[in-house]
Amino acid sequence: PNGVDVGGESVIHANNCFISDCLANMATMARLLGKDADAEQFDTRRRDLNRAIHAKFYHTVGYYANGTPLDQAYALLAGVPENERQENRVVRRLVNDSNNKYGKHIAAGLFGVPVFTEWAVRYRQADLMADILRQPDYPGYLHMIANGATATWEYWDGQRSHVHNCYNGIGTWFYQAVAGIRPDADAGGYLHFFIDPQYPSDVSWAEASKPTPYGMISVKWQREENTIDATVPVGTTATVYVTADEGQAVYDGNRAAGNVEGTLALGYDDGRQVFLVGAGQHHFALHPTSDIKMPKAKKKGRLKVTYDDGGDTIHWSSDEKVERLSLYNARGAAVGYPSAAADAISLDGLSKGIYILTAHTPTGPLAAKVVRR
Repeated sequence: PNGVDVGGESVIHANNCFISDCLANMATMARLLGKDADAEQFDTRRRDLNRAIHAKFYHTVGYYANGTPLDQAYALLAGVPENERQENRVVRRLVNDSNNKYGKHIAAGLFGVPVFTEWAVRYRQADLMADILRQPDYPGYLHMIANGATATWEYWDGQRSHVHNCYNGIGTWFYQAVAGIRPDADAGGYLHFFIDPQYPSDVSWAEASKPTPYGMISVKWQREENTIDATVPVGTTATVYVTADEGQAVYDGNRAAGNVEGTLALGYDDGRQVFLVGAGQHHFALHPTSDIKMPKAKKKGRLKVTYDDGGDTIHWSSDEKVERLSLYNARGAAVGYPSAAADAISLDGLSKGIYILTAHTPTGPLAAKVVRR
């Protein structure tokens, strides 16, 4: 849009961030295909490229290239900043410019809208994005509507096509941030997914659904009641984040969430309790809901886990048949899906901390905690 300088360094910087992003995707795909040597090559190329991007385009006052929202957001998504201090400086500059320099307007075009949107989702900028979407004037979606648009335009000012798909990338924010339905890159097709709503300060409720190969995912939350209703398709699992203090009672229907069949308490993350849930209807609240009967957790088999310091591996065993394994960190994020055929799991590449190994069995999940020292 007018007033955003996308010339000079910006073009080359964004193109190189795109290549870095592609290399990251190639590394992920290689690992999923069991081609670890190829994955390491892609990772090495990406690290080398990111160092070159940072050296060429980073300005010490906290911005990349021209400092446009695309320049900043893409550098952050591609992992270009070399340390947390630089990352925080770039984030502060991006948020400040979005609010002040650009007057809470979307300052990106065809290439930048999906990038800026993904950044807003990942960095939990719910209020900023809600403010941007409410602006009635140019450039913005309400400006299009006020001028008779029934589909998104090719240009913010209405030039050329009035039936275009240039700016539809914004849709991701509604179901991944507001509804909180996010896929797990390590479990394709929504075999495992996250329900982690972000709450714009003046939005009182939200409801969304997402079709998947396993069935329909649905989420509805209400702010005042602090409830989340979720439908998890058969054959899948979800990590659900519920706003609650650490140690505060959280219920799934009429039972404490940790005492419901197929539900496991994973930990606590920045004002939210984290649960792993199986298929079915779930109603999370801070008080029991007597008319929603949930099955009590049954006595199950055991999952025994030990950590081998020397080999940096987990050794596990169970007295039940294990169909598949999942490894989560203390924040509820899946960090791997080890083979159930092997009784030793390498933790190489993971940081120190608490991990939860989950064994999926015909009678439900079993879980055990391990501390990587």
